[in-house]
Amino acid sequence: MPLAKDSLLLYIASMKTNTNTTIEEVRRTNLNLLVTEKGTLIGLASISGTSAAYLSQILTRSKMSNGKVREVGSKLARKLEDGCSKPLGWMDKSNTQVDQSESE
Repeated sequence: MPLAKDSLLLYIASMKTNTNTTIEEVRRTNLNLLVTEKGTLIGLASISGTSAAYLSQILTRSKMSNGKVREVGSKLARKLEDGCSKPLGWMDKSNTQVDQSESE
């Protein structure tokens, strides 16, 4: 039941993030973190099975033909987590603080 799992993750993420921060902002910030971690947008796209151009459009907040801004949806979030060996839901919560286990 992927949809139910994604709905639960979105709910959990909304509880853990600042009330003024949207899931879209959290995911875009985490996308930036992954680009930094992997070194290049092309490298991240390659290991995640997506297009570097598409990720670039998300990062630059490009608008689609209907006027909506491109965002990291649940499907892409899971692909990025899987490709980068991140735990399920990692894209949905703030990861801007240094993880204690990584700093030790």
